[in-house]
Amino acid sequence: MIRSMLQSTRVSAVALCLVLLVPVGAAANEIALPATGAGRAPADTRMGAGSTDIAAFADALVDVAQRTNSTVGAVAALGGIPGAGGVGRAALRPETMIEQPYMVLGDLFVGLPVELSAVPIGYAPPPGERMVLDARYLNDLAVEYGVPWEAPSRFVRAVVERRGYDIGRSHVLEALRDHLLEAGMSPNAEVDISALNIHATVGSPDQVRVEVRDLYYDSRAGRFSARVDVPSGGGSARTVRLTGSVHVAVDVPVLNRPLRSGMVVTEDDIGWDTMRQGDLRPDILLDPHDLIGKATRRGIQAGQPVRASQVTPPEMVSRNAPVTMTLETPFMTVTARGRALEDGAIGETVRVANLGSGTEVLAVVSGRNAVRVRTEPMPVATR
Repeated sequence: MIRSMLQSTRVSAVALCLVLLVPVGAAANEIALPATGAGRAPADTRMGAGSTDIAAFADALVDVAQRTNSTVGAVAALGGIPGAGGVGRAALRPETMIEQPYMVLGDLFVGLPVELSAVPIGYAPPPGERMVLDARYLNDLAVEYGVPWEAPSRFVRAVVERRGYDIGRSHVLEALRDHLLEAGMSPNAEVDISALNIHATVGSPDQVRVEVRDLYYDSRAGRFSARVDVPSGGGSARTVRLTGSVHVAVDVPVLNRPLRSGMVVTEDDIGWDTMRQGDLRPDILLDPHDLIGKATRRGIQAGQPVRASQVTPPEMVSRNAPVTMTLETPFMTVTARGRALEDGAIGETVRVANLGSGTEVLAVVSGRNAVRVRTEPMPVATR
């Protein structure tokens, strides 16, 4: 008996839904559903454009009927006739945000009984879009459903906006990255795609999904192709064919301030930046110890990777500068004063003149204005 009543209730609700779908002149149900996009047929924006929304609309009517314990109760709620509960003076909501695919009276009016507030009245705008209802439509709606309200002027309007959740480039990249990792991509790699504008708006967070299909990944070339459904698992899904590349990211030491020619790089001058390995020149210095303590041959800008040819060991001995000469043997250590005949950095061999004897010898730079004389012959190092 109860099952028969529920089935009868659902049939009645569907019948009511179909009645609402019939365009009658300037009926409120038709005016409430303008086209929301260029080129979209008006029929697509009315209630009943999709079977899923019709079912949701009918289920909402059934829910009203069940809560009022009879189909007559649902009709009473629709018409505002006695039996739906006393209705006080209603007030208009100038703006409202909804998430469900259909509108109910409570989205437009406040101060209604619970049963009347939950009555579906039309198809909601697409996710992320809005619908403007004018005074004429609102008056017709109030009369049709027995809502005690009347527009005070023809300039009154209500705006209904459906909340939207965006799916964009970041979601696509995240989905592609997960599949590429399964295909053998390095965890340190970056993913780049050819498509510039990928966007969709859905009606709930659960629908923010991207499906990747037919992925082909060439690990040697660092290239891939795939088909992507945005959003996934829905009738409005759009399939996009993408191509892209995979780049291994490398941490590169860079200067965090500009340095002029001849300045020595210190540890405080070193910063880090992440760059694509394929974009780095072979002579880029990747070890910060190859930079610290070196002098710049010419000015270097901040934030740029440093090439080996841009730095050199700092000069510790200058030409014609006085130096301390040290001669070490297994039996003694002798020091003397000399004059450098050329510039030199630590470890380099330079010519030095002994001020006491006037003899020219070869010595290795060991510190600031200090050289160590070698007893064995050695060629002069070229810089």
